[in-house]
Amino acid sequence: MQLPTIASVPFRLIDQALDFVCRGGSWRLHSYEKQIVEAASVQLSEANKVALNHQLSGFFFAQRLFTRRLTSIHHFNVDSVRKLALPESYCIAKLNATSGLGKMKVSVSILAGHLIEIRFGKDPKGFFSIPYKLVAVEFGGKADQVLQKSANRLERGRGQ
Repeated sequence: MQLPTIASVPFRLIDQALDFVCRGGSWRLHSYEKQIVEAASVQLSEANKVALNHQLSGFFFAQRLFTRRLTSIHHFNVDSVRKLALPESYCIAKLNATSGLGKMKVSVSILAGHLIEIRFGKDPKGFFSIPYKLVAVEFGGKADQVLQKSANRLERGRGQ
């Protein structure tokens, strides 16, 4: 067992503090999150796929909440990001993920034309660390009630 050196202790503490402040967030999506968004976007029009890729190549922060079951995506400089031409609050796709650890439901949603969340049925951290398979169950549809309430607030000019 190797003891930490004096130089590595401050960096580890800084890393832990940043993880606590960011709530497990990062400035990019995990590889499995990218694959989920790609699988969800299969049925989108070419223009919407280009807009989604533009959003993912832009400057955003992915915040992981509720024991990483919800990846909330916060776009910066929203005005310069291309919007998807879809209804205000819209679930792009619902998918089933299968791995050696069982099954999980995953949904990908947009709000006001921006990719806003990837919702997992359970903690994805270990689930996607082993080989897995994604199967689309449903493409398009209404987003869940929480997202719908956010859309209603935006429509009325509150909550931006």
